[in-house]
Amino acid sequence: MIALAAQLLRNRRDVVRTLLGRVDCLVVDEFQDTNPLQFALVWQLAEAGVPTVFVGDLKQAIMGFQGADPRLFEALQRRYAAQCVPLTQNWRSQPRLMAVVNAVGPGLFGEAYVALEPKGQASGLEPLEIVEFAAKLPKGKDAIRAASIGARIRQLLDDPAQRIVDRRGAFERRLRGSDFAVLCPTHDVLADYAEVLRAQGHRVRLQADGWYTSRVVEIARAALSYLANPADRHAALYLAVTELGSLDLRQGLEQLMSCGRIDDPVLAAIDRLAPGLVERTVYTLVVDTIGALGLWDRVECWPDGDQARANLLRLLAEAGRFMDANREALAHGGFHGSGIQTFLAWLATQVEIKEGDRQPDPRVLDEDAIELCTWHASKGREWPVVAVCGLDRTVAGRLPSLDLGYAGFDDLAHVLEQARVEYAPSFAAPESNAPFQAELDAREEVEVRRQLYVALTRARDKLLLEWPSYVGNTKTTRWSLLASSCGLDLARDGILVREQRFDCRVLEGPGQLPDALELGRVSAVECLPRVGRRAIRPAVAPANLTPDGRTPSEAVVAVEPAIPAGLVTERYGDALHVDVGLSGVALGSFLHRAFEVLGARPDLAPRFLALSGVAADEAEIDRIAAAVSRFEAWLSQRFPGAAVRREWPVLCVDDAGTVVNGTIDLVVETADGVWILDHKSDAIEDPLAGFGRYEQQLAAYRLALAAGGATIAGIGIHWAGRGEVTLRAAQRP
Repeated sequence: MIALAAQLLRNRRDVVRTLLGRVDCLVVDEFQDTNPLQFALVWQLAEAGVPTVFVGDLKQAIMGFQGADPRLFEALQRRYAAQCVPLTQNWRSQPRLMAVVNAVGPGLFGEAYVALEPKGQASGLEPLEIVEFAAKLPKGKDAIRAASIGARIRQLLDDPAQRIVDRRGAFERRLRGSDFAVLCPTHDVLADYAEVLRAQGHRVRLQADGWYTSRVVEIARAALSYLANPADRHAALYLAVTELGSLDLRQGLEQLMSCGRIDDPVLAAIDRLAPGLVERTVYTLVVDTIGALGLWDRVECWPDGDQARANLLRLLAEAGRFMDANREALAHGGFHGSGIQTFLAWLATQVEIKEGDRQPDPRVLDEDAIELCTWHASKGREWPVVAVCGLDRTVAGRLPSLDLGYAGFDDLAHVLEQARVEYAPSFAAPESNAPFQAELDAREEVEVRRQLYVALTRARDKLLLEWPSYVGNTKTTRWSLLASSCGLDLARDGILVREQRFDCRVLEGPGQLPDALELGRVSAVECLPRVGRRAIRPAVAPANLTPDGRTPSEAVVAVEPAIPAGLVTERYGDALHVDVGLSGVALGSFLHRAFEVLGARPDLAPRFLALSGVAADEAEIDRIAAAVSRFEAWLSQRFPGAAVRREWPVLCVDDAGTVVNGTIDLVVETADGVWILDHKSDAIEDPLAGFGRYEQQLAAYRLALAAGGATIAGIGIHWAGRGEVTLRAAQRP
């Protein structure tokens, strides 16, 4: 043991020496969430001479359940008080909301709270709303409060005046579902809120447990079990009596008792996978089994089809993880072999690890879904509108308790040696528990104050706060702790925080669940989207069906139609004949690029051939550059003082509902409006007759610019090979 300890010490010194040569400065963010082992490692580097910066916020130290210990940060602050630089600015919440937070902060943390200067963008939303529940609520109080919060969210979503600035696009827009978060202290409370919000017609996003036992994963596991062992009568019976089979439980049991086996089409579909079983990988077998059962199509019609599909995708991912796992490591864990049965045994252990049974998010991005989140999980995140709920829960430590304590923090270099296990037992006699309970309650109160601060500071624009007035003082709750510590009280059309008044809307919450709200009954039809595979219905395609998208150039006609009226052709120079080894579309693209580039940057003419990658005589590019110069001179004379935009992108929807996406060669902005010009290299005999072939293309450009508010002065075609431009002025009303 002594030799091993010496070896570990040498290894540690080698690691520290290596890092000293590689790390110029060590920055530890979210330091309040550091656990003792992490602290010991970081502290060794700091003592060895690595410049170290610790960044953290004790007010948000709420990750103790993961082993984090904020007492380490507190000890560090006491020891290096002169080096501490407090955070004094907030970039998240709008100024009016930060005024409320700064008023509440001292009540939660006393003199340790440092008021934060608001740096967030001002918002048009009112920063605070209160939903008061005055009367004591009956059984099912979570559902009653959730119904009130859901109703208010619906009102905000339906109100066009409720607008925010989009953080991604920096434009103002209406509220949508993903702008809202409902924060509750525990997962069980969130589940109640999710059920009510769904019954009210809201889409919700709640990462819940139960992946392993979800309906679709249970079906897939049973099918894999049967595939691996057709004698597995339990798996066979389960599959035959699900919606995939054709039997009920009585019929299935009768077959087992009379025949010793079950005969059903769903089992026959799996039997067909049996040939070559041992040659295929687990991943392939999972894919084949899902396909044989038609699960992808079946779950599309389930009310929770999105979640079921996500759960199937995770099952495939787990099969991939199993295949990639080290065989030796699996064997040490007791998993021998690489077949289905080993995979199923291994899969059962994966859900036992932390968050291993969480269902994956059904959608990567769902703009209509309200996010439901615990106070802990909300840490580090933000939403435009946040509802803080579930404050009536009791604040109390739990006995028995097993925790980590320290003999002291005088020697931070040996903090692990100072650590000790602290155990608080639970006795049958309440009086014996009292001293242990009092200490645990005090710790829990400190933790809850921090949780409250985290929850109250997640909002960017607006905070919806449940106000359970019915909660008394007979026991400590999250609400009584917040109200008593911060001196909260209701005023007419506002609240008081230590006599400081904040105007806000105060809504009266109901005393019972609305009669029209039916929990647990969500219609599958109501859940089905109007697009996607679910929404496809066999039918005859309409005769006037239009494409979903097109480019303006797709409107070019092959024949020359009648000559449009009002055309004028102007010559700016001689015809351009070049020989650069190109023809057809390639030549047209080359000339198009030449007029685009050299029109804006004539100085690039000597380098144009190299830039374009075309091998040609330099005399040819001189000829092209001269033609471009003549065209630009005509452009300046024809439209004096105009601004020229080259390669101008456009996007619009035409009268048939088709998205038109393209690029205009030239947009000439004059005092009378804009002219649309398009370069063409066609070898045509009559420019007036040729103009009609491109009239619909120009009309698409005209539609796109007009949709953006531009006044169209006219359109034109530049015939590069002829040295001419054909124009048609817009008709004035």
